[in-house]
Amino acid sequence: RQKLYNQLWTNALPGNDTYHYDFVKDNCATQLQHMVDVACSGGIRWNYPTQRYTLKQMLHESMPHFYWTKFGYDLLLGAGSDTLMAPAMTSFLPKYLFENFGAAQYMGQNLTGPEEMMLDVKPEWTEQDEWYFSPALVFGLLSLLILTLMYFEKLPKWSDYLWFILLGLFGCFIFFMSNFTAHHVMKHNWNLLWTNPLLLMWPFICARQSFRWVRVYGCVISLGIALALLGY
Repeated sequence: RQKLYNQLWTNALPGNDTYHYDFVKDNCATQLQHMVDVACSGGIRWNYPTQRYTLKQMLHESMPHFYWTKFGYDLLLGAGSDTLMAPAMTSFLPKYLFENFGAAQYMGQNLTGPEEMMLDVKPEWTEQDEWYFSPALVFGLLSLLILTLMYFEKLPKWSDYLWFILLGLFGCFIFFMSNFTAHHVMKHNWNLLWTNPLLLMWPFICARQSFRWVRVYGCVISLGIALALLGY
């Protein structure tokens, strides 16, 4: 306990009060486990659960009714978020940190004492997304509207330009998050296959060039997507 107390004071000193944040490997929850482990000289036996999950499964479980937040995670997280995580990495979520501390042992005894309810607060409201405003329903209705307008040849030409501009801009954002941030869980994002930053140039090619150049540009983009798919 004295070691942990001293560590906390040392951690609060100027120069020690910041750290290189990592969404999964080193966040506000894993810092707690690390400091306790160091105070016990690495002698803690962490009895992690045998059940393994992917990062997306754990995040989705923690926010069952936040449909748009889960949709955002699915778009921004890379391919590594669909692989099974090592049991020791589950502590990045407070729920699993709590369970891991409860199952840990030190010198043959439980690391923590019996559970006690310190503060029992029942929230008067719970924030969540309504089911009728979920991404699946919103984009489903939007797709149905577009297909209906296409069938009756009522789809305005500017809608194509708007669609490709939005895809291109979002592709630039995903490309930046995947390649120019320190979050390793965002690397190798397959969503760049359909939110390609090069799509941003499509409306300008269509507006200024002949059909031949439009076809050539379409072939180049298609080839680039195919090569990226093979590369991934």
